[in-house]
Amino acid sequence: IETEYRAGAEDLKLVLLSALKPGDVVMIKSSKGIGFSKLVDALLSKFPAVAATAKQT
Repeated sequence: IETEYRAGAEDLKLVLLSALKPGDVVMIKSSKGIGFSKLVDALLSKFPAVAATAKQT
């Protein structure tokens, strides 16, 4: 597991967008007040959500 520290969401956004590639799975957990919704928006802009194709049995 690699870790990165940045002072704010904008700085972390650059790290995430350069480190991730299509097919990676990411979970972002935070309180709304720290602005991580900006990270989610940036990730969804670069990597649009894909509908689930697997059937559950």
